Amino acid sequence: MFPHVVHGGKVAVDSLGAWTPLVHPDGSLYFYHASKRIWTNTYIYERLYFDEIEECSAFLEFNRQTFLAHGYPIPASCELVIEIGTSDDNREDILWRYYYVDHATRAIFWLQQHILWKEVHAVQGAFSPDHIYHKIQEFYCIHPETDGWVLSSWIFRALDLLLFLAPSSVVEGLCNIIIDDVVVDYVWRDYFKQLMEDWDMLILQGTVVLTANVSFLAIPDVMHFPAQPSGIGGDSDVQAWVRPQFAWSASLSYVSTLFALGSVMAGLYLVRCNRAQIELSTDAPKVSQYLNSRHLVPLAVIYSLPYALLMWGITFFLAALLCFTFDSTDIASRLVVGAGSLVVTGWLFLLWGVTSGQFELVLVKVWGAFERSYLYGWLEDALPEVADAADRYRSVIVTTLR
Repeated sequence: MFPHVVHGGKVAVDSLGAWTPLVHPDGSLYFYHASKRIWTNTYIYERLYFDEIEECSAFLEFNRQTFLAHGYPIPASCELVIEIGTSDDNREDILWRYYYVDHATRAIFWLQQHILWKEVHAVQGAFSPDHIYHKIQEFYCIHPETDGWVLSSWIFRALDLLLFLAPSSVVEGLCNIIIDDVVVDYVWRDYFKQLMEDWDMLILQGTVVLTANVSFLAIPDVMHFPAQPSGIGGDSDVQAWVRPQFAWSASLSYVSTLFALGSVMAGLYLVRCNRAQIELSTDAPKVSQYLNSRHLVPLAVIYSLPYALLMWGITFFLAALLCFTFDSTDIASRLVVGAGSLVVTGWLFLLWGVTSGQFELVLVKVWGAFERSYLYGWLEDALPEVADAADRYRSVIVTTLR
């Protein structure tokens, strides 16, 4: 092997000591410390990272011995995985990441409290400690690799937000039908059948939104004309050639109409182009070649357009309705519609949080932050004292009444 040369003006380490460099079958370099049973893929030929690895391992070993001294059963045969990285906010900040692996129980663990709010996201609803344990065992069998479609890309994140998180859902579905670049025949047929049904339903819903916009624009007070009094009961007896004035409600309804038309057109086009995936005898290798040649992210964005455009159409229609209500109705109607809008918005956010699992995750994060706060410690100390004082006062009152 050729000796490693640290480039870029970085300081090279004099010796790796007990660290053994190894090469993964895929070609990546990693290191193993046999006596300490530590693995890392950090480039420790560089002095900075070598020192960080040594300091991190020493810190974790000190804490492990402390746990053992207090009687906590930490497996002696466990192995440690360490990764040294930098913060996303500041590239100068060095971060230590680690986890222990217990091969006997096929599980991973940490030395400090670690809330698995993100890791157990796939487990919906109520779950017991046994469910969490099996989920941790699943992590034992996972060998993470950088995804080819890179969900962390800021461009994809921006598109995902603009398209109401539909692309990420489609990417997840496409990834489930591909295993090691091979498409599972019955899985992709079922998936595309579901996509076709969704697109057909979105086309129908898009026509409903179009009809609603046309009916909304037919209301006399929505479009303002010169010399037409605004407000309730405005005169609509005007000539057809008179150019209407600008009105927020009408303009937003126009935009909603365009989005609804775009949703219908995108749905019709996708149904026409992808119907062969179900009706014709397209074999799995051709589908695999088709998906790999076009990449998953662009396909996910395209496949999510009918849903996203329809959602934007509904959003702009609601905005047009609210603008009309707060511009051309009396105060009583405004109060009723405003209160109803707040209630509906709250229920929609609650529905989204419960169905996506985000509501429970937010509660877990908030509770974890509260447990680490000074207020929690103060309440934990104060409540027993309050309970004791209440018992004493109750005893005094009971004795007095007797």
